[in-house]
Amino acid sequence: MPLINYFILFITILLLAYSLYRIYIKKGANDVKAVEGFSIIATPSSELDSMKSSTAVNIQDANLAVSISLPNKGTQKWNIPISQCVIKSSYNSACTGTFMNADALEYLLSRGCRYLDLEIFYIKSTPYVGVSSSNSILEPETKNTITLDSAFTTIVTNAFNSRCAPNVHDPLFINLRIKSNHVDVLNAVAQSIDANLKMKLNMKRVTRSTSLYDIRGKITVSIDVTNQPDWVSKSECKIRSPTQRCYNLQRQVMLESGSQELQLYKFSEMLSEFPTNIFIKENGIDTSVQAMYAVEPDDPFQNNPITIAPIILKYGCQIIPFCFYSNDLGLQKYETLFNDMKAGILPLSSAIQYFHKRVE
Repeated sequence: MPLINYFILFITILLLAYSLYRIYIKKGANDVKAVEGFSIIATPSSELDSMKSSTAVNIQDANLAVSISLPNKGTQKWNIPISQCVIKSSYNSACTGTFMNADALEYLLSRGCRYLDLEIFYIKSTPYVGVSSSNSILEPETKNTITLDSAFTTIVTNAFNSRCAPNVHDPLFINLRIKSNHVDVLNAVAQSIDANLKMKLNMKRVTRSTSLYDIRGKITVSIDVTNQPDWVSKSECKIRSPTQRCYNLQRQVMLESGSQELQLYKFSEMLSEFPTNIFIKENGIDTSVQAMYAVEPDDPFQNNPITIAPIILKYGCQIIPFCFYSNDLGLQKYETLFNDMKAGILPLSSAIQYFHKRVE
């Protein structure tokens, strides 16, 4: 073979090796964690450990925290509507970064989170929890998935257990984003709810005026209607079989995110809206906010805001879920808010006063 051919072959192999190296770096960068100058391949356990905060949680149970979050008005906390509350919230709650891990849910509950978010896929006749980067992607992009059953079991085991959660009397919200068009997915999700959450399930319809007292110590399931606009009709039991039980999701879901009751925005979308003049009413508890908002990260793999102060002060948003696997300055400030107020659910008026006193 002529020398020039060897040279061309060498250059080709070199370019191919470089291309493969670039692909590896791009797709695998999140897999490598630096530990004392060495690199190790990330595992579900190591990723979970890396997302855990070194700051102690300072959240008390509702029965203790009321006097702190509402000085001299402690007993009134339970009577305020959820539209007048700010709820410590998590996005893609079972995710640790590139892996899914049910233990992440236990960790979030131990941090006082009372709004959990799960993205659900339907794989081989079973609902699984994973993460995808857009609404158009119907397959999980994480390295693994966990069953919805295991997620629900972890939640119900720990959410009302004082050995894990510091605020067991607070209501808990589980938001479901169902990323499947399969005809059986809604029935399968309903079956999982029935099997795992039934004993703690809130069976009352939740609106903006629902008080904390009405849903205390209960799990309220919400569904993202932007992913499932026809979920009501699709969840009806059209064919009854003596050998196959039908589980009706309509009897379990008491709140719709992306509806008028709970308006859904991405972070950048909310900031593009015209700010509202929010004021605290004479009773010192209620505000002029009437709508209820959930503001999600633009990117499911990282947080947007360095601070949530504008979202609360200018728009009065109640649910601002954070990616706890993206342990950045924004998340640290988010946790500081709830630690300083010693509550996982605090009055919106208290959050407004909190940020007014601080220079961001």
